Amino acid sequence: MMAPRTDLPAPRAEAGRPAWRVPGVLLALLLTALGGSSPALAQEDAECIACHEDRSATGTRAGKTISVFVNQKVLSGSSHKEVPCVGCHADVEGKELPHADDLAPVNCGSCHADLEALHAKSLHGRAIARGDALAPRCTTCHGGHGVLPKRNPQSPVAPLNIPFLCGQCHQEGTAVSRLRTIHQDNILANYSESIHGEGLLRKGLIVAPNCASCHTPHSILPHTDPASSIARRNIAATCATCHAQIEAVHRKVIKGELWEREEHVLPACVDCHQPHKVRKVFYTQGMADSDCMRCHSQADLRASQDGRSLQVHQDSLLASRHARVACSQCHSDVSPSRVRPCETIVTKVDCSSCHAAMDSLYRTSTHGMLQAKSDPNAPSCTECHGTHGTKGRLDPSSPTFPTNVPTL
Repeated sequence: MMAPRTDLPAPRAEAGRPAWRVPGVLLALLLTALGGSSPALAQEDAECIACHEDRSATGTRAGKTISVFVNQKVLSGSSHKEVPCVGCHADVEGKELPHADDLAPVNCGSCHADLEALHAKSLHGRAIARGDALAPRCTTCHGGHGVLPKRNPQSPVAPLNIPFLCGQCHQEGTAVSRLRTIHQDNILANYSESIHGEGLLRKGLIVAPNCASCHTPHSILPHTDPASSIARRNIAATCATCHAQIEAVHRKVIKGELWEREEHVLPACVDCHQPHKVRKVFYTQGMADSDCMRCHSQADLRASQDGRSLQVHQDSLLASRHARVACSQCHSDVSPSRVRPCETIVTKVDCSSCHAAMDSLYRTSTHGMLQAKSDPNAPSCTECHGTHGTKGRLDPSSPTFPTNVPTL
């Protein structure tokens, strides 16, 4: 530890304190000279400042020389300006000055127990527990002596700064992106181009979602954890935090009981609105177009049971009314975690999942009643509208175009 200083002026008067106070280090020397035996106690901030206000002050940590300078201007403007030094550095309290090197890390949980408990269970907290040197701690995001509230534009956790704070780890080229498994790529770049990123970063709308809006600030969990804010069953609630009426809008075209009960029958928000690229209603599908077409673009692909062709013509699909509907939205039994996502499909496509109103009318029709009786002559949706090449009734090439209906 650095040698105690003896050239320091007395601290200025503060409210409720005398104008002159002998710094702790000098007090210890004075007591020793007078034959006293009581060590100086680091109870007052002035006693800490006596050493730590020196910009050249150094100490050691893990054998390395470090600066122990504390900028009083920064500290006095922080959220912790009323907290005494020993309120955070608890292992200094009651110790003889100058104190030892390698102090214990500050335990933010001593005051913020609820937030610390959430963080400990999060991906970041678990990484800390297993000794991951890249894991972010409280100070990584909030800073040390200069902690500021999120409403302060200078705070690293202010809404406008959150993407760049998270981007310190979660962008290409960082140690985290190179050495740890991150299941998304180009996160910061994609976000900046999204409708959310445009609102926040280009238009300054601090109400626009940032990373913490969806992932939460402290309880960051993987999407496979049922308690995660981005777990499939929780996605709608997370999005509804901002899009309050979105579920009601979806219910107009989607069966409510399917939305609530059957996880894989209906798409979650992110199936149509890609998480970090949210730009418009639809986007170029990921799993649906790339993974599925990896096999289904092959001309010789056939069903093992009846030998029917399973080829999907990409051109036909892109020209259809369902061009922007993901495969998994119709073939809802797929499991993206499988090498062959479609191997878990056991049911036929249920068009009523999206076309609930049309399905209700169909069920009361002659055709629908025949189908309810399993009559082989009952026409299904695909017999009239087609499958991957479905077109609208105003398209002259559609079988449901008015002049084509008699032939149909």
